[in-house]
Amino acid sequence: YLTSGGTYSNNLAVFGSAEARRRMGNRVVFSAVEHPSIEACGAVLEERGEKRPEEPDCVADLNVTAAIPKDYIESGEQRMDLYRRMAAIRNQEDADELLDEMVDRYGDPPKGAMNLIDIALLRARAAALKISDISQKGRTVVFTLESFEFEKISALCALPEYQNKVFLSPKTQKPTLTLKLGAGENSLKAAENFLKNFGNL
Repeated sequence: YLTSGGTYSNNLAVFGSAEARRRMGNRVVFSAVEHPSIEACGAVLEERGEKRPEEPDCVADLNVTAAIPKDYIESGEQRMDLYRRMAAIRNQEDADELLDEMVDRYGDPPKGAMNLIDIALLRARAAALKISDISQKGRTVVFTLESFEFEKISALCALPEYQNKVFLSPKTQKPTLTLKLGAGENSLKAAENFLKNFGNL
C-alpha cells in the first residue's frame, strides 16, 4: 500500500500485525531502539489490553551457533520478526507454538535456529532461579547468582556429576558458580542440565 508518510506506514504495519495475530495471544514485542512512532503504537496497544512481555533478567553468552540463516528464511524482514518472537519466549508452551509455526511455514528449522529457541528458554529458566548471567569462558560456564543460598549451592556441588567440576566464588561482587566442561561437551546442553539440577534442589 502507498501511504502519506513513514509514521502512518508504521502505524498500519503494527496495528495490522497485532490484529492479524490476535488469535496467537495478546503480546507484542518491541525492541529498545524503535522509532517513536512504533513506541506510540505500543502505548495505544497497551491501553487496548495488549501486553509487552518483560525481558528475562538473565543474559546468556555461550559459544554455540545461534542464528537464522538466509537459506532457511530469505526475507530479512521475516527473519527479524522471528528473532523478536524468539526473544519473547518465556516457557515451553511459547517455544512449542512458535516451533510449530516455523515448521508449517518454512520447514524443519536448522540447528542455529533451534539453539535460539533453547537459549531463550534457558534465559527464562535462569531468571526464575535468580541467575542473572550465564557466560562461557573457554571450557567453563560461569553462572552469576543474585543471592547466596548456602544450603542449595552446597547440595549442588555435592552431586556426583559435579564433584570437582563446580566451583563457588563467593567473594566477587555477586557470587558465581563455575562449571568445568568435559572434552567435547556442548555448553548449551550442559547449562540446561545445570539449571535443571539447580532447580530441583
